[in-house]
Amino acid sequence: MTELPDTLEAPRFIMPFSGQPLPMFDMPRGQRRLQRLLDACDNSQRLVILTHNDPDPDALASAWALQTVLSARLHITPGIVYGGMIGRAENRALVANLEMHLTQVDKINWDDVDAIALIDTQVGASNHVRPANLPVVAVFDHHPLRRGKRQARYRDVRPCYGATSTILTEYLVAAEIRPHSQLATALFYGIKTDTRGLARDACDCDAWAYMVLLPLIDPKLLAKIEQARVPRSYFKAFNDTLARTVLYDRVALASLGPMERPDMAAEMADILARLEGTDWVICWGRYQNQVVMAVRTQLAEANAARMVRQVVGEMGGTGGHAHMAGGRIPYGNDPERVEEELRKRFLRELNVATATAQPLIT
Repeated sequence: MTELPDTLEAPRFIMPFSGQPLPMFDMPRGQRRLQRLLDACDNSQRLVILTHNDPDPDALASAWALQTVLSARLHITPGIVYGGMIGRAENRALVANLEMHLTQVDKINWDDVDAIALIDTQVGASNHVRPANLPVVAVFDHHPLRRGKRQARYRDVRPCYGATSTILTEYLVAAEIRPHSQLATALFYGIKTDTRGLARDACDCDAWAYMVLLPLIDPKLLAKIEQARVPRSYFKAFNDTLARTVLYDRVALASLGPMERPDMAAEMADILARLEGTDWVICWGRYQNQVVMAVRTQLAEANAARMVRQVVGEMGGTGGHAHMAGGRIPYGNDPERVEEELRKRFLRELNVATATAQPLIT
C-alpha cells in the first residue's frame, strides 16, 4: 500500500494585490499519485464508491469526482453508495439540482461487488457500512489518520486539508479532466461547507482548489442549493432547540430529544455557533437508538475532535477536526442516563461543571 505525506510540497506563487502565498499544483507529483490510484483499481471491474453514513456535500462531491476519474481513465463507472440518509435540505438540493446518481446501501447486492473505495472516511471507522469481506482498493479522507488500519491498496489521507473535495480536485487536474459545471459546483460547495468559505480548518491547497473551481461553477445552481427551502418541521426543531439550550458560562449545550434525521444535531450546532459570547456549542439528540452529537468551537487553540474523543471514551464512536466534531453512542433502554452522563463529562472536560446553568431563552 502506498503511504502519502500529510503535506503537499509544491511550488508557490504570490496572489496579485494581496501578497498571499498559495501553492501551485505540482503536476508530475499529481500524475504519479493518479497512476498509483489507477493501478490499485485496475483489476476491480465491479467497484463501488462508498461514502460515510449520512453523507455531507464534501463526501458526495468527492465520490462524484472519483467516479469521473475512474470512468475516464479505466472505463469503469462505479456506483456511489451511501448508508443512512441525506436529510439536510441543502444536501438534498445538491443531489437533486446537480442530478447526482446515488444508491442507498439497502438497495445494493454486495454479491455483485468485488471491491470498495472509501470516501471521506477510513478503514476501521464506525461511520460507514462496508462489508468486512470486501477489499478496499482506495481510501480518500481529510480526517486524522487512523493508525494501524492499513487494509487498503491505495490511501491518500491528508489531515491538513480542509476538505476531501480539495484532494479529488487535484486528481481531476492530474488526469487533465475539466469538470463540467455540475461537478465543479459540487466540489466548490463541498470545500465551502467543510471550511466555512476557507475560514475553518482550511489550508492553502483548499484556496487553490477554490480558485480552480470558481470559474467553472454554475452560480444559479449554487444559489438553489444554498437557499434550499425547508419544511415546517425544521422551524419546529429550531424552536425546540432554542428552548432546550442551556448556557454554562461560555458553553452552550442543547439536548434536542428525538430527531427526524441524524444530521439535525449538526445543523442546530452550526446555528448556535453564531451565539455571541460562546466558545463551545454542544448539541445532541436521539436517532435510531443512538445519541447523535455535534460539537463546534471557534477557539483557535482548541481541538474539538480530541475533546469529544476524551468525553465519549468507551461509550461510542467519534470523529472530526479541530473546530468541529461529532459522535454516536448507543443508549439501549435508558437514553436519559446516557445523556446525563454526557452532560457531566462535557461540563467537567470544559471546566464549567460548577457554572450556573442559564436557559438561552427566558
